[in-house]
Amino acid sequence: MLEGRPVAWTVIAAANGTTAHPRMDFLSIVGGEAHLRGQPRVFDREPESGGVPRDLVPRVAAVLRRHTSVDRWWFGIWDGYGDLTGEVRAAPTFSVPGRRYHLFTGTVDDAAGLTIPREELPDLPHHWEPAVWWPSDRAWFVGSDVDLMTSFVAGTHELVSELVTTPDLEIYEVSPETDFAHRADDVNVQV
Repeated sequence: MLEGRPVAWTVIAAANGTTAHPRMDFLSIVGGEAHLRGQPRVFDREPESGGVPRDLVPRVAAVLRRHTSVDRWWFGIWDGYGDLTGEVRAAPTFSVPGRRYHLFTGTVDDAAGLTIPREELPDLPHHWEPAVWWPSDRAWFVGSDVDLMTSFVAGTHELVSELVTTPDLEIYEVSPETDFAHRADDVNVQV
C-alpha cells in the first residue's frame, strides 16, 4: 500500500532491482526484513497476510462468480486470532493439517463485502478476512494462510486464465507442485 492504494509487487520489485515472477517472495523482492515495513515513495505498509486483500476481493469474486453455478459459498476464518468474537467462536469448525477454521456460509456478495447477513457471516474486522472460501459446487477454491502474503486459487484452466488476464489483479499461473515455502524465491536470493 502507498497512501491507501495497493502497490503491485511488480512495481516494488522494479524499484528494488529485483525480479517479479510467479514464485516471488515479498521479503526477497524488497531485500529482507529491514525493508519489510515500507520504502519511501514505493510502499508504506507491508502486504496483508491471511486472506485476499479486502480491496481486491470484489474483483476476484466477480471472476469467481462467473465460474460457478451456485449462489451459496463457504468461508473459513482462522481460529488462531486472539480477538475473535463470541459469534465467530460459536460457529462450527473444521481442520486441515496445522490449521483450524470457523465455518460460515454466504453469497458472493458476502465475499465481496457488499452485504453481510448477520445470521450467517459476521461483520469481520479487517484482519479477519476468510482464509479459505469455495462455492457449494466446489468449482474452485481460494486459499490463504495467516503466515503468507499470497493467496491461491484452484480451478479450471478457463478460470485461471481469466484471473491472470484481469486488469489490476497481479495473478500468476503456477502448478500445484510449485514450492511456496518461506524464502523459497530462488530468483531473488537474499544474501
